[in-house]
Amino acid sequence: MKDPDVAIVVAASIARLSGVLMITFGLKLLLNLYSYHVRVAAFIAARRKALRTIGSDSLKDLEHLVRILSPENITFDKPPDALDVNEVLKALLGVKKD
Repeated sequence: MKDPDVAIVVAASIARLSGVLMITFGLKLLLNLYSYHVRVAAFIAARRKALRTIGSDSLKDLEHLVRILSPENITFDKPPDALDVNEVLKALLGVKKD
């Protein structure tokens, strides 16, 4: 039996490694997209529920509510370790008033 050519073995190893790296990169990208879309869907569902719950007829109240619930005030970074009610209240009350 002859030993396989070293160049062929190296080329095959590089091809396998690059395939694994491309699959890993693709999965990471898809998982990030999935996570983003799940957060956006949860945000939209929460906004819908909040608007149904409030049911205010006052236009001024509705403008303030829309400002609080708008996605500009929400970041889609990593979720916090624990939900602190004080931080949530500070974030809601810290919305700039026009």
